[in-house]
Order: sequence, then structure tokens, then C-alpha cells
Amino acid sequence: MKTKFYTLLIPSVLVLAACGDKNSKNESDQPEQKIEVKSVGELTIGYYDMEKIATDFDFYVNTQKQLESKKKALDGKIAAQQKIYESAGIALQKGMNTNTLSQNQIEGYQIKMRGAEEEIYRIQQSEGMALEQESMSANEILINKIELYAKEFSEKNGLKLFMSKSVGGQVSFIDSTFNMTDPFITYMNEQENEISKDTE
Repeated sequence: MKTKFYTLLIPSVLVLAACGDKNSKNESDQPEQKIEVKSVGELTIGYYDMEKIATDFDFYVNTQKQLESKKKALDGKIAAQQKIYESAGIALQKGMNTNTLSQNQIEGYQIKMRGAEEEIYRIQQSEGMALEQESMSANEILINKIELYAKEFSEKNGLKLFMSKSVGGQVSFIDSTFNMTDPFITYMNEQENEISKDTE
């Protein structure tokens, strides 16, 4: 009696950002990153590795830990009810086989089993669905954050093309000289730290 849960997935995000004079939030308060922008003719390009974002982008890592913790607690609740159901079932079967249970005792075990079964269903339908919705919402927020930060990062560093690279993605190969994963993740973490300070 298990239900499916969505997990955070990082989609490939392709961001085309034209150069502009827009200043990033709190840019003057942050130390300047020295980024060497590579160009192909008049086209300045870069890319970031989605797999590394899954391990180094603090927002993703922390959100994933929270969801996994909630999923573990939910699984524990279901397992506890399954144990109640199974224990009552074993006792009922044993009593029936040995003819040692009164009618009231038989009904008592049956009521206990039905109660556990109903509780499992309730947990799956209420708490399980709520966790699934929370996971989907967190995934949407993650996508929006990456798109926003990629645009800001591109404008700040004069990139006209900034793309994501992932296994099985649209970009099969790109020279590592265009890799801007580390400075991009640093930029995103800095923006998230600013948000954390503002919301404390």
C-alpha cells in the first residue's frame, strides 16, 4: 500500500540572455568574480553542468534533504500501521486455527485490522498527496531560480548564450573552456544567502 512521490528533478534549462546595463541585486556589496568570457566570433558563450548544481547549489541540496526527511517520516507512519495490521492478522489466524478466540475477540482483531488499513489509506491520501504537491512546487521554484539567476549571471558577465549541459541533454559536447559552472553556482549561492539574510 505504497504511493508514488515526485522527487526533485533538475531539467535542462537553455537561457539566451542579451548583454545589458542592468545591475544585479546588491552587486556593489558583493566581491567581483573574475570570469574569463570565451567567444566564438561575436558570440560570447558559456555553459553550466546540471549534475554539479544538484550537489553544490545550496537551495537544491537543502530542499532535497527536507523532502527526504518528510518522506522518511511518512514511510515510518505507514510501516507502523502495517505492523499493527500484520500482528492482528497473525493473532487472529492463530486463534481461529486453535479455536481459542471468542466472537468478541475475533471481532476485536478484525476491527483493529480495519482501523490500521483505513489509517494507511488516510496517510497516503492526505499526507502523501500533500508531500507530493510540496515536491512539485519545490521543483517549479528551483526551475524559476535557475532561469532567473542564469539571466542575471549572463547579463553581468556579457554572455549572449548561456546553456545547461546534462547527461542525455540536447548538448552532447562542448569544450570545457566554456565551462562556467563553479562561478555560476557561487553566484546563485550568494543570491540565496542574501535572501536568507533579508528573511531572517
